[in-house]
Amino acid sequence: MRPAESTLLPPEVRQARTMLSAQELELLYTLARDSYTGRGEIIDGGAFLGGSTLALATGLRDNPRVAERAGRVHSYDIFVADHFARQFVDGVPEGASTRPVYDRTIADVASFVTVHEGDIATFPWPEPTPIEILFIDVAKSWETNDFLVAQFFPRLIPGVSTVIQQDYHWPHTPWISITMELLADHVTYMGSMPWATAYYRWERPLAPGELPARLRDLGADRLRALAARAQRFEPGGREWTAQQCNLVSLCLSLGQVDDAVAIFDATVSAAPAWVDYFKYAPALPARA
Repeated sequence: MRPAESTLLPPEVRQARTMLSAQELELLYTLARDSYTGRGEIIDGGAFLGGSTLALATGLRDNPRVAERAGRVHSYDIFVADHFARQFVDGVPEGASTRPVYDRTIADVASFVTVHEGDIATFPWPEPTPIEILFIDVAKSWETNDFLVAQFFPRLIPGVSTVIQQDYHWPHTPWISITMELLADHVTYMGSMPWATAYYRWERPLAPGELPARLRDLGADRLRALAARAQRFEPGGREWTAQQCNLVSLCLSLGQVDDAVAIFDATVSAAPAWVDYFKYAPALPARA
């Protein structure tokens, strides 16, 4: 469902230019409005043109139980237009700043937002500050994912915090499902929604040194086992296909080309329409 079709979202959020679905925006809005207690901060990791920021900050605005609201939504982005931005904004060439578009989008709730412009990995999180809502739409590489796990996850509040992984059901990001399987004893899976979100309740704190500094230090066998464990979806469906594609990407990153070929061929055979939908075309050896 597209945001404009939502009957739950406030009008200004329904009109936002965003890649998020109505269901994803509704999740962010209702978490900030109905569940947020103010015990921790709100992380908007990957703001793009401001749709997620607007949903979170508007929910905070509409939350009658939290008195201290100024700057509680911490919004991160490099604010540089990519090829996706052209689908939503006319006249912004690739490589140009999207910050003016973002600022206009959140103007009415800007007092609730602290903007961090630049690479999120250059903004270490202050150690004693807890986090209550952690929205992640910026885990686009192994290295960024490692930073997020090290900086943000230890600040989550057991039994209170929510983790939203926006790219969970999307190809090219195997580290996300691997991370959430590695954290399986710390979270409760709460659900998934279109387009790509899975979200979790944080249940148990991390012990010092419990996680590796780099996810890839787990080694190929453990990474493959965790990625395979994440594939619990109905064969042939959208979520299943996304995880299969992530398995292909993982195998390629590990140099396991034959396994990547076999998994990709099986995925195309079972779900050709979804592979085409994702436009997933891995760099596999040419075959006759």
